[in-house]
Amino acid sequence: MRRFRYIWGLFWAVAMNACGTLVYQGYEMSPTHHDTQSVDFELEVGVLHVREVQGETNSIKVEYEVMNRGGDIFLPSAQTHNVFFMVKTQEGREIGHYERIYRKIAPNSSIILEETINLSVYNYASIEASIFVE
Repeated sequence: MRRFRYIWGLFWAVAMNACGTLVYQGYEMSPTHHDTQSVDFELEVGVLHVREVQGETNSIKVEYEVMNRGGDIFLPSAQTHNVFFMVKTQEGREIGHYERIYRKIAPNSSIILEETINLSVYNYASIEASIFVE
Protein backbone atom coordinates (compact mmCIF):
# COMPACT_ATOMS: atom_id res chain seq x y z
CA MET A 1 0.00 0.00 0.00
CA ARG A 2 2.87 2.32 0.77
CA ARG A 3 4.46 1.65 -2.59
CA PHE A 4 1.22 2.42 -4.33
CA ARG A 5 0.95 5.80 -2.54
CA TYR A 6 4.60 6.54 -3.29
CA ILE A 7 4.26 5.67 -6.99
CA TRP A 8 0.98 7.56 -7.23
CA GLY A 9 2.52 10.61 -5.53
CA LEU A 10 5.57 10.47 -7.78
CA PHE A 11 3.38 10.15 -10.86
CA TRP A 12 1.18 13.05 -9.68
CA ALA A 13 4.20 15.32 -9.05
CA VAL A 14 5.72 14.59 -12.47
CA ALA A 15 2.39 15.11 -14.22
CA MET A 16 1.74 18.43 -12.48
CA ASN A 17 5.23 19.75 -13.21
CA ALA A 18 5.06 18.65 -16.83
CA CYS A 19 1.64 20.22 -17.41
CA GLY A 20 2.67 23.42 -15.71
CA THR A 21 5.80 23.62 -17.82
CA LEU A 22 3.87 23.01 -21.02
CA VAL A 23 1.28 25.61 -20.14
CA TYR A 24 3.96 28.14 -19.24
CA GLN A 25 5.89 27.56 -22.46
CA GLY A 26 2.73 27.83 -24.53
CA TYR A 27 1.92 31.34 -23.31
CA GLU A 28 5.05 33.41 -23.23
CA MET A 29 4.89 37.21 -23.33
CA SER A 30 7.25 38.19 -26.11
CA PRO A 31 6.78 39.95 -29.46
CA THR A 32 7.54 36.78 -31.42
CA HIS A 33 4.90 34.63 -29.69
CA HIS A 34 1.78 36.73 -30.08
CA ASP A 35 -0.04 38.34 -32.97
CA THR A 36 -0.05 42.11 -33.14
CA GLN A 37 -3.37 43.82 -33.63
CA SER A 38 -3.52 45.81 -36.85
CA VAL A 39 -4.80 49.28 -36.12
CA ASP A 40 -6.30 51.40 -38.87
CA PHE A 41 -5.14 54.93 -38.28
CA GLU A 42 -7.28 57.87 -39.32
CA LEU A 43 -4.51 59.99 -40.83
CA GLU A 44 -5.17 63.09 -42.88
CA VAL A 45 -2.71 65.35 -44.67
CA GLY A 46 -3.02 68.97 -45.75
CA VAL A 47 -0.65 71.30 -47.60
CA LEU A 48 -0.09 74.49 -45.60
CA HIS A 49 2.43 76.51 -47.61
CA VAL A 50 4.44 76.14 -50.82
CA ARG A 51 7.38 78.36 -51.73
CA GLU A 52 9.86 78.22 -54.55
CA VAL A 53 13.51 77.82 -53.58
CA GLN A 54 15.81 80.42 -55.11
CA GLY A 55 19.13 79.10 -56.34
CA GLU A 56 20.61 76.74 -58.88
CA THR A 57 17.93 74.06 -58.57
CA ASN A 58 14.33 74.52 -59.58
CA SER A 59 12.64 73.13 -56.49
CA ILE A 60 9.84 73.90 -54.07
CA LYS A 61 9.57 73.63 -50.29
CA VAL A 62 6.26 72.24 -49.10
CA GLU A 63 5.07 72.66 -45.51
CA TYR A 64 2.39 70.10 -44.73
CA GLU A 65 0.40 68.95 -41.73
CA VAL A 66 -0.23 65.30 -40.86
CA MET A 67 -3.25 64.89 -38.56
CA ASN A 68 -4.16 61.82 -36.49
CA ARG A 69 -7.95 61.82 -36.08
CA GLY A 70 -7.99 58.39 -34.43
CA GLY A 71 -8.10 57.44 -30.77
CA ASP A 72 -4.75 55.56 -30.82
CA ILE A 73 -1.24 56.94 -30.96
CA PHE A 74 0.30 56.61 -34.42
CA LEU A 75 3.54 54.64 -34.32
CA PRO A 76 5.58 53.76 -37.40
CA SER A 77 4.92 50.03 -37.70
CA ALA A 78 5.29 47.16 -40.14
CA GLN A 79 2.91 48.94 -42.50
CA THR A 80 4.61 51.86 -44.19
CA HIS A 81 2.57 55.08 -44.16
CA ASN A 82 3.62 57.62 -46.78
CA VAL A 83 2.58 61.12 -47.76
CA PHE A 84 2.22 61.26 -51.55
CA PHE A 85 2.56 64.61 -53.30
CA MET A 86 1.21 65.13 -56.82
CA VAL A 87 2.79 68.28 -58.28
CA LYS A 88 1.16 69.70 -61.41
CA THR A 89 3.41 71.87 -63.55
CA GLN A 90 2.60 74.80 -65.83
CA GLU A 91 3.65 72.64 -68.77
CA GLY A 92 0.89 70.13 -67.97
CA ARG A 93 3.09 67.42 -66.44
CA GLU A 94 2.41 65.64 -63.16
CA ILE A 95 5.34 64.83 -60.89
CA GLY A 96 4.88 62.37 -58.03
CA HIS A 97 6.92 62.44 -54.83
CA TYR A 98 6.45 60.56 -51.56
CA GLU A 99 7.89 60.77 -48.07
CA ARG A 100 7.60 58.15 -45.32
CA ILE A 101 6.09 59.17 -41.98
CA TYR A 102 8.61 58.32 -39.25
CA ARG A 103 7.23 60.44 -36.42
CA LYS A 104 4.91 59.46 -33.59
CA ILE A 105 1.61 61.34 -33.61
CA ALA A 106 -0.59 61.55 -30.51
CA PRO A 107 -4.35 60.97 -30.81
CA ASN A 108 -6.37 63.96 -32.06
CA SER A 109 -3.27 66.03 -32.78
CA SER A 110 -1.05 66.92 -35.70
CA ILE A 111 2.54 67.60 -36.68
CA ILE A 112 3.91 70.04 -39.25
CA LEU A 113 6.69 68.83 -41.54
CA GLU A 114 8.63 70.26 -44.47
CA GLU A 115 9.78 68.60 -47.68
CA THR A 116 11.82 69.84 -50.64
CA ILE A 117 10.76 68.58 -54.08
CA ASN A 118 13.04 69.00 -57.10
CA LEU A 119 11.12 69.91 -60.27
CA SER A 120 14.07 69.84 -62.69
CA VAL A 121 13.21 72.11 -65.66
CA TYR A 122 9.46 72.41 -64.95
CA ASN A 123 7.59 75.28 -63.30
CA TYR A 124 5.25 74.74 -60.35
CA ALA A 125 1.49 75.26 -60.85
CA SER A 126 -0.33 73.34 -58.05
CA ILE A 127 0.11 70.52 -55.56
CA GLU A 128 -2.09 67.89 -53.90
CA ALA A 129 -1.20 65.57 -51.01
CA SER A 130 -2.65 62.26 -49.83
CA ILE A 131 -1.77 59.32 -47.56
CA PHE A 132 -1.05 55.85 -48.88
CA VAL A 133 -0.09 52.64 -47.08
CA GLU A 134 2.33 50.06 -48.49
